[in-house]
Order: sequence, then C-alpha cells, then structure tokens
Amino acid sequence: MKTGLGKAAAALCAALCCTLMANAQAQSNRQMRQQERREERQMERQMERREAPRDFRESRYNDLREARERSYEGRIDESQNSAEPPRRNGRMTADERRDLRRQINEAGQQVYSLPPRR
Repeated sequence: MKTGLGKAAAALCAALCCTLMANAQAQSNRQMRQQERREERQMERQMERREAPRDFRESRYNDLREARERSYEGRIDESQNSAEPPRRNGRMTADERRDLRRQINEAGQQVYSLPPRR
C-alpha cells in the first residue's frame, strides 16, 4: 500500500509541477507579448513626434504667410483709398503732435475742472 500511495503522490506532484511550469510559461509568454506591444507603441510615438513638429512647423508657417499676405493686401487697399501718404518710420508730423497736445490738454482740463466728490 505504501508503494501505491507513493506512486500516486509522485504522480500528483509531477502533475502539479507540470501545471505550475505550464502556467509560468504562459505568464512569461504574456509578459513578452505585453513588452513587445509596449515597444511597438513607443516606436509609434517616436515616429509621431518626429513627424508632428514638421507638420506643426509647416502649418504655422502657412498661417503666418497667409496673415502676412492679408495684411499686405489690406495695406495696399488702405494706401490706395486714403488721400494721406503713409507715415514714415512711425513718426508724427508737426500738425499731428500739435493736435495730440491739444487733445491731452483738453482732457486734463475736463478731469481737473470737475469738483471732487465727497
């Protein structure tokens, strides 16, 4: 009877070891597949990063170019429609400075001529 029980225990241990080894192998395979998927996703992200800045730069360049063209077209229309010549270097003429000084003085007089509130 000892030999029958020993053989059954040995068979049970062998079956248990085989099951544990199969589970360990399956888990190892799953981990390897997960690692491969992670590496693939990482490679895809790297490729997207390499391509995205170029696309972004191109779209940004196109946007700036279009805005520049629109502003240039607007300036051409304004200069053709207005009787005044365009200003040079952003400087004011003597008449413009005189008008501005007068407007500032008038605004100051209005502000300080009001009686203080109590």
